[in-house]
Amino acid sequence: MDRLKNSNALRIVLLGILLLVLLFPVFLVEDLVHERMNRSQEAGREMSSKWGNQQNISGPFVAVPYSILAKRSDPQSGKIINQEEIVEAFFLPENLEIHSELESEIRKRGIFSTVLYQSKTSLSGFFPSILDSDFPKNTIQIFWQDSKLVVGISDTNGIGKDLKLNWKGKEQSFQPGTNSRGFSSGIHLPLKQSKNDLASPKQEFNIELRVKGSRSIDFAPIGKSSKISMQSNWGDPSFIGSALPTKRDISDNNFSATWETSYFSRNYPQVIQNINSGYVDTILQSSFGATLFQKVDQYQLVSRSLKYAIIVILFSFTVFFLMETLSSLKLHPIQYGLIGCAMVVFYVLNLSLSEQMDFWISYIIASIATSALIGYYSSHILNNKNKGFVSFGYFLFLYGFIYITLSAEDYALLLGSLAIFILLGLVMHFTRKMDWFENQGKE
Repeated sequence: MDRLKNSNALRIVLLGILLLVLLFPVFLVEDLVHERMNRSQEAGREMSSKWGNQQNISGPFVAVPYSILAKRSDPQSGKIINQEEIVEAFFLPENLEIHSELESEIRKRGIFSTVLYQSKTSLSGFFPSILDSDFPKNTIQIFWQDSKLVVGISDTNGIGKDLKLNWKGKEQSFQPGTNSRGFSSGIHLPLKQSKNDLASPKQEFNIELRVKGSRSIDFAPIGKSSKISMQSNWGDPSFIGSALPTKRDISDNNFSATWETSYFSRNYPQVIQNINSGYVDTILQSSFGATLFQKVDQYQLVSRSLKYAIIVILFSFTVFFLMETLSSLKLHPIQYGLIGCAMVVFYVLNLSLSEQMDFWISYIIASIATSALIGYYSSHILNNKNKGFVSFGYFLFLYGFIYITLSAEDYALLLGSLAIFILLGLVMHFTRKMDWFENQGKE
């Protein structure tokens, strides 16, 4: 035991082992954070499934079925034969304007929350003439009377009651489902148009949709020229998809954004002669819109703060080691262990409190509680109240600095690296004259 008291080298080795041992509860706390995060996400998915998931709106398209003579291999003889097949052509609008107003709100299930919205969306524009020449040369018959107007909506569970459609100046009513070979979910209108009707040069449409969803909404720019505008009472949007808005205005409580694109910026034509899943995926990939972004939630913040845990414990041990080395007192490894456990409990306390209140409030409470506990304990094991106050101030400053680092998302790495450099410099400064070979560790 005397050797443990008098040998700095042995004490440093034991503190290193203790530091490695404390990594185990840190990893357990990190697993707990991920478990709570998964439960939060499950609660969010459950609410979204009953309200409406993330929404994508693609359309409108004019879908016209037709038959072609295709060459296929006979499964019995293996010979190539001509076989009639019915496929579907999708015609895209010449001009498309979309305006969407999102009314967002935060819904809670127990202690967990997610962002939901109701959108009021209008789609207007016109289709060009649809002619025989738009179909392939091996077309046998075009079923003009079976043409339909199709709007793809990713989660039809969120479609409201107020659906309005004006086609060529006449009010029409949508029917559920797309009834199409293309999009699997959405709505459609049987047009029942003749060849001459669809050959008219400017076929105007105006659609009003009310769609519920969660977290995000995006739109496919299927017009030869497309203009999409969006506004919401949410102050933290994250713009997603294949293009950024050309104009945007973001304030604390709302945002507005406008996209303007042409068909040159995407990888599919204005006339898709044979719609299939490949084309549908390409259309969806061209979409853009906004996510109603929630600023870094408590689970992400606690998880990020845990990344500093090993450094916090290391430098805290270093501070106590210097205080005892520069004085006549010697701390037992168990006392170091108790201080380390208090630092680990800080993260559990912060996590549990943050589920009940704002993160910054829970962080302050956990920081003060942990700093006060360690300060109180330090004043007794060091037999010096002033050193207890110094310990309290040190941990309060340390947790305060970590909070600033967490808040400054873009500068977190810079602040963290500077802090480590400064702390290392201070340790080197205060130990610059220390004789590490001397048993008592003092000059």
